[in-house]
Amino acid sequence: FLSVENDILKTLHCYNSFISTGGSSVYSQQGMFHLKHNLHSDIIHLKLSFDEFKDRMNCFHERGVVNPHELSLEEFYKERIKLCNIQSNHTIDVNNKKKGLTELLDFCNR
Repeated sequence: FLSVENDILKTLHCYNSFISTGGSSVYSQQGMFHLKHNLHSDIIHLKLSFDEFKDRMNCFHERGVVNPHELSLEEFYKERIKLCNIQSNHTIDVNNKKKGLTELLDFCNR
C-alpha cells in the first residue's frame, strides 16, 4: 500500500487545491517531497492529542491504519507526530474543533 500511495502522490499535478492525504502519506518521502517542493504546497498537520487519537483509533486494525513497524498505539502516535513535524510546515491543534477550524480557515485565507 505505501508504495502505491507514494507513486500516486508523485503523479499529482494540481494548482490552488486542497489535498487530504491521510495519515500514512508521511511515510512516503518522495511523494511528500513532490507535494511540498514541486507543487509548492503548504503541508498542514492537523494535530490531535494522544487521548483524542486513541479515542478515534478504537478499531485500529479494522480501519486499515498503516502501521509498518507494528508499534503499540502510543509508539505509533509518537512516530506519526515525529514524521508529521518533519513533513509539515504548519501545525494546527484540532482538539478543539471550532478553534482548529478557525485557524485552518485563517491560514487558507492569508
